[in-house]
Amino acid sequence: MKITALLLLTLFLGGCALKPTLESELIGQARPAIAPSEVVLVERLPEKFDRIAVLTAMSPPRLSATDPKLTDELLASLKTQAAEVGANGLILTTLHDETKPVRRTGSLDGNQGFAITENQIQRVAQAVAIYID
Repeated sequence: MKITALLLLTLFLGGCALKPTLESELIGQARPAIAPSEVVLVERLPEKFDRIAVLTAMSPPRLSATDPKLTDELLASLKTQAAEVGANGLILTTLHDETKPVRRTGSLDGNQGFAITENQIQRVAQAVAIYID
């Protein structure tokens, strides 16, 4: 019974919505900020554009990455980052899942211990923020 409660708590905490971790590296000239709604995902390279930044968004580690909203959340985070540096376009360079084993230990009654190893998945999206002329 206690093990079941522990597993349910672990699943609940693993599924809680947290904000993505964001990283950015300026590689060009930033421009005035714009609204994230003005940033478009570019499928083909335009003829004329300037590279502004390399952006990364990483989901919090989870037990499952099957949530279809997860990729949408990461893309929205990338668009927000791009808008902050004045980019009006994003070139998605990578979208993948990273798996890391996590070992959890504890005690049920102060005497009997347990150890659980579980794989946690983190989705990573990277893009180049550009300004399209």
